[in-house]
Amino acid sequence: MTVVGEAQNTGQKYSKKFDKSIVKEERPKRDVRIISRGSAPILIKRVPFKARLFHSTSGKMIRAFALNGAGERLTEIPILKSKDFFQVSEEKGMSTIYYEIVISDG
Repeated sequence: MTVVGEAQNTGQKYSKKFDKSIVKEERPKRDVRIISRGSAPILIKRVPFKARLFHSTSGKMIRAFALNGAGERLTEIPILKSKDFFQVSEEKGMSTIYYEIVISDG
C-alpha cells in the first residue's frame, strides 16, 4: 500500500489564473498550469492516514509493516481488528510512504 499527499518534481512551478466567467460561485475556479516541469528527484509529501479495509478477519493473522524505498521492512504497525474489517493507521513518526499488509491463516 502506498500513501502519498502532494507530489511534484524538484523546482516545478505553477501559474494560477482565475476564471472570471464563474462569478456566481462563492470561490471562483482556478485554471492552474505548469510553467516549469522541474527535474528529478520527485518530492513526495508523506501524510498521516487511517485505512479501514473490509475483509473477514476470522481465523486470520493480519500484520502491517512500514517499508523503506527498497521494500525492506522497517517496523511493524499495530492493527485494529474487528469481525469484518481491520484498520491500519499511521498518524506520526514514520518517514515512509510504503506499507505492506500481510494476511495469513492464523
